[in-house]
Amino acid sequence: MTHHEMLFAALVILQIADAALTIAGLRTGYAKEANPLVEKLIGKVGRDRAIVGIKLIAIAGLWYGYALVPLWALGAGVALYVAVVANNVRVLRNAKAREAEIE
Repeated sequence: MTHHEMLFAALVILQIADAALTIAGLRTGYAKEANPLVEKLIGKVGRDRAIVGIKLIAIAGLWYGYALVPLWALGAGVALYVAVVANNVRVLRNAKAREAEIE
């Protein structure tokens, strides 16, 4: 497996994790979508369809062109999405803590 393939696989896994955590966070009612374009799309097609659709498009784009992207850019994408997923975990934990306080 090449470095490009490993970084591509990491990005796909991170995209899936981001989608799952975003949907879970939005379901709690305490989290909000930070991207205004995604928020508009959610209003038009629904939460799950919007998030999954965007992630499928992102994964398809990555699959189509990852071999042409410099390694540093793929690495930067992985680092960015590690931060996004970590933030989503933090937001979801805070939302669950708020729910526990209410109960």
